[in-house]
Amino acid sequence: MTATLAQADHRPALTWEGSVEGVAVLRIQGDRIDVDTRDGNVSQISQRFITPLPAINDRIEVENRARGTARVRVIEQPRRNNNFTATVEVSTSGRRAEPVALDFYWADNRTAGNPDSGRYDRDGYQTRSRTNDRAPANSSGLARWSGEVDNEVFILIRGRQVLNTAVRGRSVYNQQSDISNPLPKRPVQVTLQEVQGRGQVELAEQPDDRNNYTAKIHVLDPQAGAGAYSFTLSWDQAGLGDQSVGGILSPGSTYGNNPEQGVPGGARWTGQVDGRVRVSFRGNQAYAQRVTGAEVYGEQAAFGSAVPRRNVDVSVNRLRGRGEVNVVQRPSANNNYTAIVEINDSDGGSDVYELELLWR
Repeated sequence: MTATLAQADHRPALTWEGSVEGVAVLRIQGDRIDVDTRDGNVSQISQRFITPLPAINDRIEVENRARGTARVRVIEQPRRNNNFTATVEVSTSGRRAEPVALDFYWADNRTAGNPDSGRYDRDGYQTRSRTNDRAPANSSGLARWSGEVDNEVFILIRGRQVLNTAVRGRSVYNQQSDISNPLPKRPVQVTLQEVQGRGQVELAEQPDDRNNYTAKIHVLDPQAGAGAYSFTLSWDQAGLGDQSVGGILSPGSTYGNNPEQGVPGGARWTGQVDGRVRVSFRGNQAYAQRVTGAEVYGEQAAFGSAVPRRNVDVSVNRLRGRGEVNVVQRPSANNNYTAIVEINDSDGGSDVYELELLWR
């Protein structure tokens, strides 16, 4: 093995020590390490970063300083399609815990000529190399995610970082992600698309200053064992959705300013639907997200008052349209006080729907 500059100077970028029994998987991203102990136990952990893992295509190397039979192997190198995360497996034989002392080596940020190189802050936002100002970023983007979930987890997306937190059950396994551009560090409206999985996948929090501009997705897997899940999160330049990817925000309009259309203590929405659509009501805005089928056209919304920022009961009346209409989510702190109504137009072609949402 050819030594890197760090190895030649005996300066590891990261040191990690622990007592391992069975199999442990270490996932390294930036200056963070997540340890998955689904097939073993880890204790007495200590770690020290000399240099955070840079958000570039890189090749890491690892050595075990401890004497013993523990096997250490890199099973995934940091790449753009895994959010620049290195994955290392540590396994021990027998039923006794074994001390492990790992030295990690990777290149520093001096990677001129690499098309994926650059300087990034800890959240994955690219910065200018000379002025250290944040580089201008395209505000439109997509984040594609997949993984195996056993019970209940939250997926957190901030900048280029993708993290997962297990509420019940084990941590996410086989997590894969691909982010086209960093999630902007300002309020934007994100939408869930192309959701796959046997359980529930819901957007729990929109990014804003209160959560450090983090999108939070809740995945609930009700069946025994792990299930495969995937979704795409999208956002656009204005943070108001994009009809080409499933919806718009419609605050008011001439429809909404017509006093005859106003609904005291409620809202009214109309649009042309072909397939399955979810309409979200938050504050004095309505947002239509295409789940399956064609795009939604002719959206308009009227609010007699804003959706309250507190837990309220909501109901929906279908004033026009041939398919099923149901409330699938009520306003709460977990969803930023958003009411969500699902329209299921299963017949061929499209139909015009008009809904009346009421709360108390």
